[in-house]
Amino acid sequence: MTRRRIARTLGAAVGGLLGASYLPAAFAFADDIVITPDNTELVSGFYGLHNVTAPPAVPGTVQGEQLFTYTDETTNQTGTFYGYESIDQAYRGDDLYLVAQDQDGATNPLNPGSVIETETSGPHNETIYSDLTSATGGKDVSTETTVNAYGIHTYHDSFDPSQYLTDKYLDSNVPLGTSGYEFVPTGDENVTAVNGLEPLDIDAQGTQEFNLVNSSGDVVGSFDAVQTNTGDTFGNYTEQLLVTQDLSGTQGTAPGDVPTVGSVYNIFYHNSPDRYSLYSDIPDNGKDNISYINVDNGHEHVTDAKSDLDAVKAEDLNKFEVPSENYTMTPTTDTIQDFSGVNGIPPYDNAVQGYEQFDVDNSSGQQIGVVDADVTNIIRSDGHFSEAVLVTGVESGTPGTGTGDVPPVGSVFDMVTHGSGQNYLIYSDMPSQSGDVISKYSVKADGAAHALPSKLDLAAGLDNDKFVNPFPVEADASAASSLDTSALASSLDPSGAVSPDSVTDSLLHSGALLDPFPHIEAALQFLTGLF
Repeated sequence: MTRRRIARTLGAAVGGLLGASYLPAAFAFADDIVITPDNTELVSGFYGLHNVTAPPAVPGTVQGEQLFTYTDETTNQTGTFYGYESIDQAYRGDDLYLVAQDQDGATNPLNPGSVIETETSGPHNETIYSDLTSATGGKDVSTETTVNAYGIHTYHDSFDPSQYLTDKYLDSNVPLGTSGYEFVPTGDENVTAVNGLEPLDIDAQGTQEFNLVNSSGDVVGSFDAVQTNTGDTFGNYTEQLLVTQDLSGTQGTAPGDVPTVGSVYNIFYHNSPDRYSLYSDIPDNGKDNISYINVDNGHEHVTDAKSDLDAVKAEDLNKFEVPSENYTMTPTTDTIQDFSGVNGIPPYDNAVQGYEQFDVDNSSGQQIGVVDADVTNIIRSDGHFSEAVLVTGVESGTPGTGTGDVPPVGSVFDMVTHGSGQNYLIYSDMPSQSGDVISKYSVKADGAAHALPSKLDLAAGLDNDKFVNPFPVEADASAASSLDTSALASSLDPSGAVSPDSVTDSLLHSGALLDPFPHIEAALQFLTGLF
């Protein structure tokens, strides 16, 4: 996938100015530090077009990691760094980069934990947000820059996203658990992906081991989980877990039991470590134990408001027909085989990412091949469910877009159901030497399919990428993460966070603003749940 070249102009007063090099020559400026991709992107996950989940997850984005080269065009100094990236495939408007591993020590102007986000609107307009961490442990410098035909304008920004890339309120010992037991992380989180819309919000996805600790501080069990930390410019912060493996202790739902595999927890801090909402969904022999608790300065308020979301159902898979190709994609297991990420704000919605294999069956029901895929499922409290599939490998069959072919690597399928799930929309986009083959259909309960127009090309360039793939046939040793995130973890200091300004009542009660900012809506639900 082609990645754009980014230029950063050093400015002593503002700590950094960013501009995109594809701007016309009239917008060129001195003292540029140019950042360019240095190798093929390794894709680890994505969010489909219909994956309309709560921000910071951005629909239509591809997540991955890559080696970058920087060049100071004034001093001719050069170097490299590894970074995570979230690339907008739907509208080519927002790209987010997180510096994860410095290859050149103190000589690199971009320290681990630094965040860069570029947003384009038209060929000559760009907004660039940068949050640059300090090599000496000082406070971050956050700036927002606009570049357009009228010039370059830079502003300071109070939002420091790096504080949310670790457990911001961990030291306050707020229990992420129930009945007097706490989940305490051991070691550093292994960050695996980044997403968000800077400077509004950010999320860092990863994996983490947790100990289950009782009120006396004794460890009674342990488990692994995929984890996501999020934060927004309004001061809200969430941490979400999906249990992937029990390591010790007794599995179950009773106090002191280790949560079963597939359990989902989400804690939402309302601009304070003393005010939070805790959602949990623990599967137990085909049933789900769902709870939703609001806590205000130690006072618990159990509420049924919007607690009917079954977040665990986002782990389930569905088969779907692809009318344009006259075949059906059927998952080889009922639930996602290998979890890689979790996101969302239960009890409003939940997103689960992972890796799966699909049988490809023709219209006669005969299998014509098997493909590997990244999968992102999202379930919402209004009953909508979406399943997005990105093909990462072909186990058997002939890849292509002809009759009897299986989808080639880089193909994207995006299915969304409404209500009961009998009717659904299906988008497909498959790479081809003659041009990507794009289609969109509305499929009714009786199987009738109606073609719809679509020009979005979600698969553009993906056939040239590498993919994280845990399955044996297509697994490639070169397609494995090369990032050591220890430097990233040590560089993120929550104590250096800049407190954002409080949000005014008029903003909180503006209904038009709540839809794009569900963090705010969740905060309002917390307040109403107290009364």
